[in-house]
Amino acid sequence: MLKSETSIGSLRSVSEVIFSAKNSSVYLKIYEQKSWISQQNQYNWKMTKIKGIYQANEPILRQIAKPVPLVEIKSPKIRRLIKKMKTALAGEKDGVAIAAPQIGAAIRIFIVAGKWLGKRKGEISNNEKPLKDLVCINPELVSISKKKKESEEGCLSVRWLYGKVQRARNVTIQAFDEEGKEFVRGAGGILAQIFQHEIDH
Repeated sequence: MLKSETSIGSLRSVSEVIFSAKNSSVYLKIYEQKSWISQQNQYNWKMTKIKGIYQANEPILRQIAKPVPLVEIKSPKIRRLIKKMKTALAGEKDGVAIAAPQIGAAIRIFIVAGKWLGKRKGEISNNEKPLKDLVCINPELVSISKKKKESEEGCLSVRWLYGKVQRARNVTIQAFDEEGKEFVRGAGGILAQIFQHEIDH
């Protein structure tokens, strides 16, 4: 989610919003009229799921995701999880990617929607056939550029809230696909932003 609708100021990571949720109130770092203010009760944080996607007050979103044992990558359990993630992501028109903790599994898997692969922001055509979704299991950042860029960023787990986040312009990740094959992929622009956001989960 990258289109700005409700601004939440500058964040190091969208996960800061998740960590700041308290009961039915959420305290957001919003810079308005030269002062930081708290915004309470504007959003219904009691709603824990939106179409199967866990929202900010779910404890699992604060857990450190564990790696998937390599022998389990092609197991029925992991295949079912990946299918569930793809279904949840496909159900969100503006969704660009999703991580396993967002559907209740604290393990290191994320999926990038195929329509965003190889594209730059604003270059998506509705008439163009999207590529296959990219499944990343046990992803690691192996290279990060020193140059950074500030961009609007959101999260399917803090619906309709967006903030400006500093991200490296270019990154390289190492991960396993759903068949258990290891791969290395470099990214710039929007895809680099997506990789960094999902690994934050």
